Amino acid sequence: MSLLITPQPDIVVRPLAQADIAPFWQLRLRALREHPRAFGPSYEEIRAVHERLSPPIALDIWTIDDVKDCGEDVILVAETGGALCGFIGLEWDRFEKSRHRATVRGTYVADEVQGRGIGKKLLGGLLDRARARPHVDTLKLEVTVGQDPAIALYESAGFVRYGVDREGLIVDGERVDVLLMSMRM
Repeated sequence: MSLLITPQPDIVVRPLAQADIAPFWQLRLRALREHPRAFGPSYEEIRAVHERLSPPIALDIWTIDDVKDCGEDVILVAETGGALCGFIGLEWDRFEKSRHRATVRGTYVADEVQGRGIGKKLLGGLLDRARARPHVDTLKLEVTVGQDPAIALYESAGFVRYGVDREGLIVDGERVDVLLMSMRM
């Protein structure tokens, strides 16, 4: 299924570039600070990693313990008015038996630009890249229950719910369920 996107001429979606590393880190930290229920790692964990790295590098945005070259993984950023305002990642499964799968990670759009189709544009760009990989036929993702706009976006793109990780996260002492979703391409 293809996402229908209303053209937004001032919004550019593109791969993360070396020049984006510092503003990307700031946006990533902002996302974690302002929306702690939406992400697995905490603001404090990622901030500690960021402070340990000098100069900043493109840390794998999905884990805090593994500083690596993201290789073929995809990190897309959204830019408007010359500033980064969103990001999304796609992690390819590297094992032979599961190379047909990839995982959507770390989706974020800044509050002040939400409602402008940026999430759709980011997800659409990611789906285009996934479709270009002939052996990848399944995408999966996790989203915390209560993230209704994100869930609606994923469902509009063709993702379906297949399970719930009950109490998959603990955020500020509260247990949060995580919705599991997948899409056959």
